[in-house]
Amino acid sequence: CSGQGTRVDAKNRCKICHGNKLVRQEKILDVDISPGSPDRGAIKFIGEGNQIPKGENGSLYVVLRQEPHAIFERIGDNLMMNLKINLSESLCGFQHIATLLDGHKIRINHPPGKPILPKSYRCIKGQGMPNRHTHSYGDLFIYFDVEFPGENFIKNESQLKQLEASLPPKKLVTLNSTETYEEAEMIASEPPPNNSQQQQQRFENGHHYHRTEYNDDEGTNGHPQTIPCEPQ
Repeated sequence: CSGQGTRVDAKNRCKICHGNKLVRQEKILDVDISPGSPDRGAIKFIGEGNQIPKGENGSLYVVLRQEPHAIFERIGDNLMMNLKINLSESLCGFQHIATLLDGHKIRINHPPGKPILPKSYRCIKGQGMPNRHTHSYGDLFIYFDVEFPGENFIKNESQLKQLEASLPPKKLVTLNSTETYEEAEMIASEPPPNNSQQQQQRFENGHHYHRTEYNDDEGTNGHPQTIPCEPQ
């Protein structure tokens, strides 16, 4: 204060601020959140922040945090949802009622004869999130999970023939009578492990090798020479 301050006797000091010139108080503010407000967007209240004596009041920022939704995922102004359908619905068409975030319902119609492939997408224009600046709407994207029937769902030969008659013809395989073929049966399986998983598995099994070299001069006869990892 460059010697310009004043000293107030303790008995004459303010009983509320105790001479600090500031008091802490609670204040209720109404926060107006516009439809389509972005996640982590900030709403500014000018003059509602901290105060200093003989200075301007600071501003208060309210930062929005968007909670996850059970059905929809937000991507900018667009929405994404998963929809599980069965094979009959994929091939023969279907209807589905979806309730959007604002509560209004839409009826999704898909015509027969236009198969929906597993892990494919469809888009419904203008059914996404509102944009508070352009006053337009994003799109709704639907990711399809097509559920196939279980084993032995065909009960008899008649059902099999009816199904084959409704589908595109199968590719015929011609066998050569002069050759011998070994019968091969497929079983249900998971995808094979990738290279990093294989390397990790070899490491866990005690094969601690990190590179392979070929050197005919060292008597390996062209076979790979494995170099073990050196201890740390």
